[in-house]
Amino acid sequence: MKRKDLNKIISIQTGFHMATRSAGLGLILASMATMAQGQSEPIVTKPPIASEELVDGFEGTSGLAQVTGQNAKVNVTAAGATSGTQAIGATFLPAAAGAYSTVRVNAKTPWSLSGKAGIAIDITNPSSETIQFGLGLFDTAGVNSGNYTSVGPNETKTFFLSFQSDANPADYGMAGLPSPYAGYRVVRVPASALNMSQVARLHIYMRWPSESKDLYLDNLRVVGAVNTRDLLTGMVDAYGQYAKDIWPNKITAQSQLADRNTLEKADLQSHPRPSAFDIYGADAAGPKGAASGYFRTEKIDGKWWFIAPNGNRFFSTGMDGLRRGATLTDITRREYMFANLPATSTNLAEFYSTSGTTTSFNFYGANLKRKYGNGYDSAWQTRTLDRLASWGMNTIGRGSDTSFIGNGRLPYVASFKVDGAFNHVVVDSSVNSPLADPFDSKWLAELTTDVKRWAGYVKRDPRCLGYLVDVEPIWCTYDPKIGDIALAYAVMKQNSTSSPAKLALTNMMVAKYGTIFGLNAAWGTKYTNWAGFGGAATPTSTPNTKMVADMRAFVRSFADKYFSAVDKAIATYAPGYLYLGCSLNRQTPEVVAAAAKYCDVISTNIYDESPNGDRLNALAATGKPVYITEFHFGATDRGGFHPGLVAASSQADRAAKYKRYMADALAHPNVIGANWFTYVDQPITSATGSKENYAVGFVDVSDTAYSDIVTASRSFGASMYAASKLN
Repeated sequence: MKRKDLNKIISIQTGFHMATRSAGLGLILASMATMAQGQSEPIVTKPPIASEELVDGFEGTSGLAQVTGQNAKVNVTAAGATSGTQAIGATFLPAAAGAYSTVRVNAKTPWSLSGKAGIAIDITNPSSETIQFGLGLFDTAGVNSGNYTSVGPNETKTFFLSFQSDANPADYGMAGLPSPYAGYRVVRVPASALNMSQVARLHIYMRWPSESKDLYLDNLRVVGAVNTRDLLTGMVDAYGQYAKDIWPNKITAQSQLADRNTLEKADLQSHPRPSAFDIYGADAAGPKGAASGYFRTEKIDGKWWFIAPNGNRFFSTGMDGLRRGATLTDITRREYMFANLPATSTNLAEFYSTSGTTTSFNFYGANLKRKYGNGYDSAWQTRTLDRLASWGMNTIGRGSDTSFIGNGRLPYVASFKVDGAFNHVVVDSSVNSPLADPFDSKWLAELTTDVKRWAGYVKRDPRCLGYLVDVEPIWCTYDPKIGDIALAYAVMKQNSTSSPAKLALTNMMVAKYGTIFGLNAAWGTKYTNWAGFGGAATPTSTPNTKMVADMRAFVRSFADKYFSAVDKAIATYAPGYLYLGCSLNRQTPEVVAAAAKYCDVISTNIYDESPNGDRLNALAATGKPVYITEFHFGATDRGGFHPGLVAASSQADRAAKYKRYMADALAHPNVIGANWFTYVDQPITSATGSKENYAVGFVDVSDTAYSDIVTASRSFGASMYAASKLN
C-alpha cells in the first residue's frame, strides 16, 4: 500500500495520524537489509514512538483557506499530494535583495504546541535543481524563529521542524541530533522566546530568490513529544556509526573492513591518476609558463593559474583535513550514547585520550587499526595518497597532518594559525575566531617563530604550493549599521594601556584631529581628553558619516599592518614561496584591498551551491588570483545527523553538486583551485573541541569511500585541463 493511501485511511478513521515506527517494522527493514548484504544476523532498529496529529491536509474546497502568499502564488493541486488527493502548489517569485518570498499556513485558532516535539510537513521539489528555503514559526505576538534547509531535485521529503526544549543539539555537544523518525529531515528551531501555546502560523520562505521556484506542500501535522534520552541512548555502535538505522555499506562485522581493503586496492589500481597530469598534477600538454623551481601564479589567455615548478599550468583540486586525530569524540558525561566501547585492556586502548577530566575516543583510528593492522598509520597515509591520485586530485589542502610535508607525490599547502599570549580583538563574540593584534610586538615575534618553524618543515620542497597563515579570522559582523566597522568598534572597547591596537587608533586620531575637541566636533562625541578616548569605551550604535569614515580608515590600517607583516615574514624566512592569504570568510572592502596589496593569492572559503556570487565578485575585482580553500556538500542518508554548511539530498546529489561547483570554479578567470573540506566525516557525536558533526567527508568513519562523489571527482580531474582549453 502506498504511504499516501495509508495516511488517508488513518485520517478518515481517527481524524489525526498516529504514525509510529514500531520495533516490528524496524526488524523487518533490518532483516531485508541484512539479507541483501548476505549477513545472517539482522540489525534491529528501534526509533522512539511518537504520535502525529494532522493539522491540515489541504483537502477539498477549503484546501487554500488558511494559506496565503507574500510575493508568492499559491493554488490547490494534485501534484505533490502525499496524504489524500490535494496539496498546495507554491510558486516563490523573484525578489530584490533583502526581500523575502513567503508562503504562510495560518492557524484557524492559535496552535497549542507546548510539550510537543515539533511540526512535520511533506515538501516536494519538482525541479531538477536543489532548492534552499526556510521554515519558521510565528506566535500571536509576532515573535518568530526559523532556520534554513533544502530539498533535492525531484525529491519529496518530510521536514521535521524540531522545537522540543530538551532536543537542542548544542546541549549534547552537537550540531545535529538523529531524527526521531528515520528518513525525516530535522530542522532545529530555537523556540524559547516563542509563546508555544499561542502559535499563529508557519512560514515557508526564500530569501530574495533570483528566479521563480516551485514547491508542493502537504500533510502538515504536529509531532508529539519524543523521549530524547531514549533517542540518544546506545546510538553509537562499536565502529562509531549510528546504531539505530541501516544503509548501504554500513559495517556490521570486523571482517568486512578487511574485505573493503582488498576491494579498494583493486579499485585504485584500475583507476590510476589522470593521464593528463604531469609529476605535480599540472597540465602536461597545455600552455606553459616559465619554470621557476617553485609554484607561482600567472595569467594565461585571460585566466589565472598556479604555475608548477616546471612551468606547467596547475589547477588545484584537493582535500583538506587529512588528519586521523581530528576524529576524536568526547565520551565523558555522554557514556550512555555509546553502545559498545572497547575495553581499555584491548589492543584498541591507544585510541582513548584524556584531557583534564574528559576522556575521548577515536573511532576512525580504531577502525584503521582493525582494517590495516598494526602498521595502520603508514598504511593509512599511503592509502590516502593513492586515493587522492586515483580520485583525480592533486593537492593536500589546509589542516592536514605535517607528515604529508615532503611526501614526494602530491603538492600541499603549508597552513598554520599564529596563536600565543598576545592581544586579540574579538570582533564577534559568538564566533571563536578572534583577530590577532598586528600592532602587538608579541604577535610579530610569534609570527616570526611560526614561519621559521614551518620553513624548517618544508625544507625548500618544490611541491609546497605556498603558505596559508590563519584561517577565517573574523574581520566584521553582519550588523547592518556597523558590521563593516565592527573591528574598529571592538578595538574602541579595549584600553590603550593593554591594547596596542587601541593605542594605534588613538595615535591615528590624534594625528588627524590634534585636539579632542576636533574629534568631538567631527564625531558628535563628548570625550574630555585623549586619555579618556584611549580608555575602554562603548561607541555609539549610530555613528555619523565622519566617524564611519575614520573607522573604515582604521580597519584598512589594521589590515595593512597584518597582511604586510605576514608577507614580509614569508619573504624573509621562506623566500620563493607564495603567500596564500588567510582564507577570508567575512570581508570588508578595506580588508580585501589590503589582502590584494600584500598577498600573492587571495584565499577564501565559499560555502554555496556555486562559487559564483558577491564574495567571489569582490575578490575578483582586485585582479588577483583567488584560491577557494574550503567548500563542501553534506547528506544525512548514510547515518549522519547534520549535512554541514550546504546540504545535499543524497550521495548522488552531493556528487552532482561537486561537479557543478568545480566546473564553475575552473571556468572562472580568477579562480586557481578549490579544495574540499573535509576528508573524513566528522564523528556523529561531534569532534572533540567542536560541536560540528557534519556528514561531509569523502570517506566515512569506517574508512569506506563514498562511491558517488569519488566517481564525480575522478571525472572532473580527468577532464579539467581539456575542459579549460574550451573555455
